[in-house]
Amino acid sequence: MDQIKIYRILFLGWLFGVLFLSLLPNDSLHFQGINEFDSRGYFQHALAYGTGTLLICFAHLFDKKWKSVGLVMFWGILLETIQLWLPYRSFNVFDIVANLSGIMLFYLGWLLLSSIQK
Repeated sequence: MDQIKIYRILFLGWLFGVLFLSLLPNDSLHFQGINEFDSRGYFQHALAYGTGTLLICFAHLFDKKWKSVGLVMFWGILLETIQLWLPYRSFNVFDIVANLSGIMLFYLGWLLLSSIQK
């Protein structure tokens, strides 16, 4: 199996993993924030969505990278918005900011790595 197929499978797993974690009741999430610095879990959001960004960039799903990044952004905003209607979850605009921050930081890192490899 070639690398692109592996990244596509990993990205699909990431999509479902983030969906699952976003829809679980907060009570079942025992890893809320790793310490005082990240008591709200924003670092985890940034890391999760940054990872998704790298996976989709390496998976080459679209001819343009902005489409890949746009898909991850859409997924993050959609899942946070869905939480508005879940009685056991709460919508938080700062989660979206953390998601977008992770996406942009990891995308910039990917661009830097790509330019170094050329």
